[in-house]
Amino acid sequence: MEKFIKIGILLMLFSNIVNAEPIYRDTDTNLEWQDESTSQELDWYQALEYCNILDLNGEGWRLPNINELHTIVSYESTDPSVIGNFTYIKNNYYWSSTTKFNNSQNALSISFSNATMSYFDKEINAKAVRCVREITP
Repeated sequence: MEKFIKIGILLMLFSNIVNAEPIYRDTDTNLEWQDESTSQELDWYQALEYCNILDLNGEGWRLPNINELHTIVSYESTDPSVIGNFTYIKNNYYWSSTTKFNNSQNALSISFSNATMSYFDKEINAKAVRCVREITP
């Protein structure tokens, strides 16, 4: 029951963007990235769930792993430090699905402000979210 309540809350929070279709396609990596304006920041568990239920021009969205996030980060620029023609960028840390190898309570994140990688507690910290999926032919 608690899971359904959380899903309902997430759907209400993001109902204004679920039917939009802003997507950045990276044909070099064969990935599609969510490119939406949202002021919401979520803890890691909420971010996983949000991406899993996202219906943005179809399903199949997920929270990217740290290697996928690295493909859109520029280490030569700051504010923002992002590669690609994204319309919406938060100069903040973005969650990855990758758990810290020596502490499963933490997950890795990358700053889109200065391209630094760090880790944060999955439950306590709220970070920005950018979902990803494979490009389907």
